[in-house]
Amino acid sequence: MKKRIICMLLAALMVITILPVEALAVTSIKGAYVGQKFGLVIDVVNNATSYSISGEIPDGLTASGTYTSTNDNYALSLALTGTPKTAGTYNFRVNYYKPYPNDNEISKTVSYIMTVGENAPFAFVKEDSLYIESWPKKTEYYLHDTLDTTGMKVVVTAYKLAKVNGNEKTYEPFEYDITDLCSVTPTYFTQDDVAISCVVSCTLPVDTDGTLKTLTGTFRVTFKEADPNTVTGMELLSAPTKLTYTKGESLNTSGLTLRLKKYSGATEDVTKGFTCEPTVLDTVGTQTITVKYGEKTVTFDVTVTEAVASVPSSVSSSVKAPSSQSSSSLPESSSEPESIVESEVSSEPESSSEPESVVEPSSSESEAEQVDAPVEKKSGIPWVWIIVGLGVIAIGAGVALFLLGKKKLDD
Repeated sequence: MKKRIICMLLAALMVITILPVEALAVTSIKGAYVGQKFGLVIDVVNNATSYSISGEIPDGLTASGTYTSTNDNYALSLALTGTPKTAGTYNFRVNYYKPYPNDNEISKTVSYIMTVGENAPFAFVKEDSLYIESWPKKTEYYLHDTLDTTGMKVVVTAYKLAKVNGNEKTYEPFEYDITDLCSVTPTYFTQDDVAISCVVSCTLPVDTDGTLKTLTGTFRVTFKEADPNTVTGMELLSAPTKLTYTKGESLNTSGLTLRLKKYSGATEDVTKGFTCEPTVLDTVGTQTITVKYGEKTVTFDVTVTEAVASVPSSVSSSVKAPSSQSSSSLPESSSEPESIVESEVSSEPESSSEPESVVEPSSSESEAEQVDAPVEKKSGIPWVWIIVGLGVIAIGAGVALFLLGKKKLDD
């Protein structure tokens, strides 16, 4: 069971990683009720002229899209209109496509969740009663900025059924928040006039018969004069010279050049003033480096390999080159000669007073033996000490026999 849960989580993570951000955008649609006419522009998408829908939209509603063109900048508006028949929650997805000749490419994908309620909170609204109670917090923009409606609140005067007396119905007014039901145009600024009026609109029933009418209101935004040196774009002109590293090495940005695009249209090539992440390369394989200059970022890849294990000093010392000293440079022998490599030893010493002569291997043979394997020194008791020991034993035995014979003579 645990394995199954882990597999499901991994699969979900892969889907989230692969899908583009736009594909995960979700928009909630509110304000639809059974038996009440409904009309709403659910989205305005820049750089789009057509769309396709998958999934289920509420029974009784139809979708229609229209697009406008301003200075070759297209924007598509998608609206849902009709009278919902069944309450419930509906999920559908819309793909918005780019203008010709790239009309087979998706400009934006949005998933929608639409809720249809049983009972409408109002029967109709008063015509021309739409009122923008609070403007968006942001009202200053640069050219090519996108509208931000955070903080905006829109209300209308709505009427709900208060009393029924025979065929006569009495309705009472109240203020109703319709911010979630409104659309705003433009959403993308293509010309930096001193000020632009943004239009807020919402389509609602305005009488007991359910006649739909689009109510509108406006607020103004102004444009700040942009600094000609403001960076509006950036590209990687040349990657660093060093692109291959060993695990654990630090990034070397020598040779990295960025091309900055300015608001004025000019460009500037820079080799400093940026930051890179990561700076220590600890992921074996291909590692992506992110370069940031102000708010702009670009990336490039480097190759990281495993570090080669170093040879321990104890091993390297056992494979040293043989000494170039000749046998004549060895220290003079003493009464206690050093233990050395013996290639051939005579079976008996030449005399009792001198150590056994040693036959030295030739220099070429010595070098071969030292390179092939570590030298193993032989140890043992020198012959001179064996002879001395035997002599001491013999003298001791003679003294003992002499004393024993003398004692017997005395007796």
